[in-house]
Amino acid sequence: MTRIRRFGEDADLDAAVTAAQAAIEAAPAGHPGRAQMLSNLGGGLLLRFERTGNPADLDAALTTNQAAAAASPADHPDRARVLLNLGGALWGRSRRVGDPADAEAAILALQEAVAVRIAPAAIRLGAARAWGTVAALLGQWSVAVQGYGAAVNLLPLVAWRGVSRSSRERLLQDWAGLAADAAGCAIAASQPDRAVELLEQGRGVLWSQLLETRTELTQLRQVAPELATCLEDVRVELDRSVSLTTPDVAIGPASTASAWHVDRQMVLADQWDELIDQVRALPGFQAFLRPPRVEELRGAAVGGPVVIVNVSQWRCDALIVTETQTRVIELSALTHDSVHHHASTYLSALQGYESTAWTPATAQVMDQAITATLEWLWDAMAEPVLTALGHDRPPDPGLVWPRLWWCPTGPLALLPLHAAGYHDPGHRHQNRSVVDRAVSSYTPTLRALIQAHTTPSRSIGPGADGQLLIVALRHTPGQPELPSVDRERDLLVRLFPSRNALREGPQATRQAVRNEFSRHAWAHLSCHGTQDLDDPSRGGLLLYDGRLTITDLTADEHQGEFVFLSACKTALGGVHIPDEAITLAAALQYAGWPHVIATLWSVMDLAAAEIAEDVYSRLADEGELHPQHAAEALHHAIRRHRNAMPDRPSRWVPFLHHGP
Repeated sequence: MTRIRRFGEDADLDAAVTAAQAAIEAAPAGHPGRAQMLSNLGGGLLLRFERTGNPADLDAALTTNQAAAAASPADHPDRARVLLNLGGALWGRSRRVGDPADAEAAILALQEAVAVRIAPAAIRLGAARAWGTVAALLGQWSVAVQGYGAAVNLLPLVAWRGVSRSSRERLLQDWAGLAADAAGCAIAASQPDRAVELLEQGRGVLWSQLLETRTELTQLRQVAPELATCLEDVRVELDRSVSLTTPDVAIGPASTASAWHVDRQMVLADQWDELIDQVRALPGFQAFLRPPRVEELRGAAVGGPVVIVNVSQWRCDALIVTETQTRVIELSALTHDSVHHHASTYLSALQGYESTAWTPATAQVMDQAITATLEWLWDAMAEPVLTALGHDRPPDPGLVWPRLWWCPTGPLALLPLHAAGYHDPGHRHQNRSVVDRAVSSYTPTLRALIQAHTTPSRSIGPGADGQLLIVALRHTPGQPELPSVDRERDLLVRLFPSRNALREGPQATRQAVRNEFSRHAWAHLSCHGTQDLDDPSRGGLLLYDGRLTITDLTADEHQGEFVFLSACKTALGGVHIPDEAITLAAALQYAGWPHVIATLWSVMDLAAAEIAEDVYSRLADEGELHPQHAAEALHHAIRRHRNAMPDRPSRWVPFLHHGP
């Protein structure tokens, strides 16, 4: 069964079914593993039906899974897996025969599987997602919200700290898009606030665990360290005996071991509930491990609306979150498939450009791909959103520009929403772009923006090395030269003559920069950057002696205010888990830097220097920096460079702002 799922050979599937049948025949009456054996056979028969369409396999799968459920004790952890297989068989027959009773029975079986609290979290999560999917296919949107909501609740338990970091990333890849599908169903059920809550709970899961930053468990350790340790130990042991990569098939254990395992799982589940109750009885921990409520999340919109663009298999919408309400803008021209297609085309163009030598011809191909992406984003997403917000033209001269924050989901998180539009100077397309109507910023989640809004300003006391850390690497071993780095360095030294700490050349090592980073309120890093689209945690800055990764920079405590990442790909995340926003920009924001300017792709060092000069000319004043104006400064810098080079979006589009 494992091999058929990996390689797809029909002969393996036939052999698996034969072996499962033989196991049942060989087991004496009352064998403790009989329910598991029946479920294994039922799963194999169902998979063979899905591959061949033979109705006899479906009928046999249903009968076998019903027998497995009847033989499975109610308090056994394997019962969830048995019920998951039964639900799949019932739904399969419902689709073939059209009997609504089978569909309802499938949902009931899946609900019961989710309720087996001593079962492995991954099995329960799979059953919950199946519950939501079946209900959505039936058009029962409120029921679908319940199923998907249960799945989102279980997501952090599947990626618990007891599992290795690499396993957590891989596991979250398996559930990519779950939160978006949950939100899509909530919107269809006329529950927009619930959609916001589900998105917030089901995205950015890795940050609290992978990067060890500002989590509820960290706060608990500070108040009650022994209780925190007990809680984590219990969760680890609950899942320790289960391989989260194993498919729905297993060998039944011996009677004595099985009984001990069941008893132990029940004891641990009770301990978990008791520990959670103890934590929630502590002052300030009433909401411990409870999902955030929309009333709390509205705090993110204190400076203006947050636009969550949700892309799901069920529907695509913009959720406009303000301090008082959540509005839904249906994006009928946006589809799950179209987003994946355009994101793939866009990324392929960028990767193709980076893998070839620069020439005017290759640059033109890249700019054409970016232009096409921006125009599609405008038509399908940005224009309906801005129109709904009342931003149908540029503000009148002298008036304050409106602000908005983008919080994209799925592959949209890889795209430049802030620059969507038509940028050719022709009259027909005049002012048909985001940069002509509003100042944009980004946030990976609403809670990240709330944290950025509430982070206090930092003052540097006597004895500090300087207010501004400057990392300038024109020459990096093994990398192309960056001549314009000197231009950025000279600009900053001139603007902050007595308030800077300069690290360049051999001084700009990984450890040196890491040590300095937490000592300054402002930082400007002008060097090479990199990102691994398949393993985004390996992304980071290329310094004199190697790579300073995302994990390195966020492992320390930070209390900064402003970072300008004048390096490539510092706002680009992974393609497999884009909702986790594993980018250097998001990482620094989570780690305590409210304002971060970063880039979406590889940029020319001359373009970076020109944008930096424009931004700092608006932020610096007599040796002081005013980070609160960072978004506006970058916005006007982008507009100026766009107006000068509308046909070269690769030079000005990649720069974006994270923060309040």
